[in-house]
Amino acid sequence: MSKNKTEILVNKDIRQVGALCFQIIPNENPKVLLITSRRSQRWIIPKGWPIKGLKSYKVAEQEAFEEAGASGTAFDFCLGSYSYIKKLDQGLRKCVVYVYPLKVENLISDYDEAHERSRKWVNISNATELLSEPELKDILKNFKPKLLLNAKYLRQ
Repeated sequence: MSKNKTEILVNKDIRQVGALCFQIIPNENPKVLLITSRRSQRWIIPKGWPIKGLKSYKVAEQEAFEEAGASGTAFDFCLGSYSYIKKLDQGLRKCVVYVYPLKVENLISDYDEAHERSRKWVNISNATELLSEPELKDILKNFKPKLLLNAKYLRQ
């Protein structure tokens, strides 16, 4: 790797917003919705760039809809963050993704990125096996969606 790309990787973290989409079905374990990345087809959560003038949880809602066809209610509460390395035109960049929970109320089949991604519902323990990012796995291991439903952070 060239010196310039190393500097970009080390010195230029960039921020993203992610949606941890979940559902609770009576008498079942909570499930989370995973999607595949466009390039490598590895399992990830919906995520994207911040949008000026839009609160992070609203960006999470938008990304969930565009990338997974999921709509619902996002919580105004960050569960944590994880990092990964992204290849951009200017080189490798460390992205830090701030994760917001989103209770899915509707899932459509005809969404913006349906032809580029797969999606599937999995229980939390299976999700941790499918994901690559250790920090995201930690967020999932500590995720208690049933407790969140009673939280004051849920928008009405």
